[in-house]
This record gives sequence, structure tokens and C-alpha cells, in this order.
Amino acid sequence: MYKEESSNPSSVLSADLWEKAHTKKNDEPINEAFATKVVNNTPSFEGIEYKLFRVDKEDIVAEGTWLTDDPNAICDCVKLGPSACKVWVTNALEPSAKVWKPSNGLRTMEQAMTRSIAWPSDHIIKMGGASGR
Repeated sequence: MYKEESSNPSSVLSADLWEKAHTKKNDEPINEAFATKVVNNTPSFEGIEYKLFRVDKEDIVAEGTWLTDDPNAICDCVKLGPSACKVWVTNALEPSAKVWKPSNGLRTMEQAMTRSIAWPSDHIIKMGGASGR
């Protein structure tokens, strides 16, 4: 959706604009290459599931799947950096909780649903296990 078409222009993400620019009016991909490489290329998140917490381990704000802790990995166009991990948010337990590194209009866990975000490595708990990776 374009910002001019939205009732709340500040909620339109750059990813939304990019997707809109690469689809036809009927929401079909603009060409076969785009369909194959982007639309039909749903990532597989078969990693380990974690709970994300803020200050203490009792303050769980979301659940997600761990993707990587490679400091050179890219998350929202920025290198992950040290002491961080990239997680795919699957459940916002506290939707209004702030994300660790806001970017591209992404500010809350509710907005982070079904997206990857950066999160401090020492602020995750392996589901059914000990904290950390």
C-alpha cells in the first residue's frame, strides 16, 4: 500500500512499498522471476524456539525462533553486531512491548509478528530449557 492510499501513512513500511511496486493491481507478482525468488520463497524457520525477555526472566514479551547470532548477519538492513541474535517473532505475548532496535517503522512486538528482529543474546530463554543459545 502506498502512503497516499493509507489512512495512517506512518504505519506503511518500506517493505510494503517495495512489495506493492513489484506486484500487479490484482496482487499477482509482476513476473515469474519475482514469483519464484521472493513470493514463493518462504523461509524455513526450523530453528530452536525461544522466549524473549526484557529486564528479568519473568518479563517475557514474545516467543520466537532463533535464526543466527552471526555478528555480520543483516537484520533490517543493519549488521547484527556483537551480543545479539536474530529471531523470527512467532507470538507477541506483550504486543505493546518495545523491540530492542527499532527500525523501518517497527517499534513494538505486535508489529514484529512474523518478522525477524535483533534481540540481545543474553535476553532469550530456550523453550523447555536453560537461557541462552
